[in-house]
Amino acid sequence: MDIQPFLDRLHDDESLTDNLTDEQATPLLAWGEARLEKAATDDEAREVIETIRRINRCAGEGVPLLIPPDEPGSPDPDQHPS
Repeated sequence: MDIQPFLDRLHDDESLTDNLTDEQATPLLAWGEARLEKAATDDEAREVIETIRRINRCAGEGVPLLIPPDEPGSPDPDQHPS
């Protein structure tokens, strides 16, 4: 499978990240590249692009993006709300 068209779209389509800051977009695009490299079919590659589009849309609607568990300020996974 030729992933180059999907990689080009990932980096050229500003609508995939226009609601994100550079700090948010950079790891998301890196994740997208890694997932595209592993995609076995065009459908899998399209799903990667669509997932990024949905994350961008959620950010534009004000949905807070989760902080990775190893980042300061992230919730402790061992603590459960009472």
